[in-house]
Amino acid sequence: MPLLHEAETKIAARSSSVRGRVLVAEKDPNFRHWLINAVNEWGYDAVPILDHCSLIMEMEADEQAPVILDVDFDAAGPLAVMGQLWLDGFEPRVILVCDDESFEIGERAMRMGALATVPALATVPRSADLQAIRKALSSALRIPGGRPNGGSPLLGNSAAIREMRDQIRNVADSDAAVMIIGESGTGKELVARAIHDCSRRAAGQYVPVNMAALPENLVESVLFGYEKGAFTGADHRQEGMCQHADGGTLFLDEIGEMNRELQPKLLRFLQNHTVQRVGSTFVQKVDARVVSATNRNIQELVDLGALREDLFFRLHVIPIHVPSLRERQEDIPLLAETFLKRKCQQTRRQLSFSGDVLDRLCKYSWPGNIRQLENLIERLVVMTKSDVIGTECLPSEWFSSGHGKSRSGKIHTHFVTDLDQPILVNDRQLTRMESAERQLIIESLNRHNGNVSAVARFLGVASATIYRKMRVLEIGKAVENKSKES
Repeated sequence: MPLLHEAETKIAARSSSVRGRVLVAEKDPNFRHWLINAVNEWGYDAVPILDHCSLIMEMEADEQAPVILDVDFDAAGPLAVMGQLWLDGFEPRVILVCDDESFEIGERAMRMGALATVPALATVPRSADLQAIRKALSSALRIPGGRPNGGSPLLGNSAAIREMRDQIRNVADSDAAVMIIGESGTGKELVARAIHDCSRRAAGQYVPVNMAALPENLVESVLFGYEKGAFTGADHRQEGMCQHADGGTLFLDEIGEMNRELQPKLLRFLQNHTVQRVGSTFVQKVDARVVSATNRNIQELVDLGALREDLFFRLHVIPIHVPSLRERQEDIPLLAETFLKRKCQQTRRQLSFSGDVLDRLCKYSWPGNIRQLENLIERLVVMTKSDVIGTECLPSEWFSSGHGKSRSGKIHTHFVTDLDQPILVNDRQLTRMESAERQLIIESLNRHNGNVSAVARFLGVASATIYRKMRVLEIGKAVENKSKES
């Protein structure tokens, strides 16, 4: 053990713990020594932190202890340190010590849940520098720890969720492309955000793009940007999402909905890390990590030709499976209680579950996964009049006998009409695949009384995908004509 660190440990052991423990995560041994002396003089029990492992160990011993975190404590950066603490389920009270050059990092740390930022110490610490830390520390102890979005981004203690958190930690420091695969509502974007927050890119921008929500004629300009005059309405130069993600992470959600025309350009970006704005001859270098997500069977899309195989190999370097709620039922009580606490704080109510309610929630199949569970809890908080949520409060359409169990979901056999019969849309004859897809969506809309959200859940795709298919394949007109005939 280094002599200075041994002395710090002895100082910490002798200090008064009247006000509680304070973790001092400072790399520079001299600054760390001055901080520990000052914190002990203020009546706290200062604990020297030398590396990330000792930080986790001390957080496990006392997760309420404030953390004085220096901006240079870890090579990955302070935001990555905070992100990994959140991933592990901690809600730390962080006081970030940073210099003027790290102003933007300080701002992002505050958005991630840091309680304060204070100026970095001078070569010989001044009383004013230390007093700023003392004031922040005093305030931190009066504020409960808590992330702005309400806790750890990936709650749960099941084997499936623990394995996924381990995968996130393993891939965070790599620049390899990650593809997140999971059903709708499982929290794929939370996984993408956690990968960014735990990485050395956490100080950069996290840029999410929903590929299914972008109009086909604007996808390229949104991703890569455009020059002034490139098309009607382009009255100024605009950077694309890829450029905004330079130094950070580009998250491409619903990657399975990307049109074929864009795929070669995205492939070139992944291969060369360059982009070219629409209407420009200038090639721009961009350093962005790409994380994608889909709720589709990605291999099936490749086999059908909807996704280029070479693009698949570029995006699917590291796959991460997000378990459905059915695969982690033991996490349901924790999730339900967390959502209830959050909604009660928002509505200033005090509610609790009866034991049989949690039992019923655990037995339900949750086709909409965590999103459906969270929406149900919000509904119960708003609609329940008493202070205890009982089984009588649960929606009967979900929890009556037979609901929540897996259904065959058979489509009427007549939907598979003669696919050789030509179907014209906008003077173009549809392929057999497009015809079958069109008929499937029409039948599903009729089955669910035109409810697009219900159809999206039934078919396992995003609602935006259904709307886009309805527009491209002129499905709205077909449903209207069928209604008139009936």
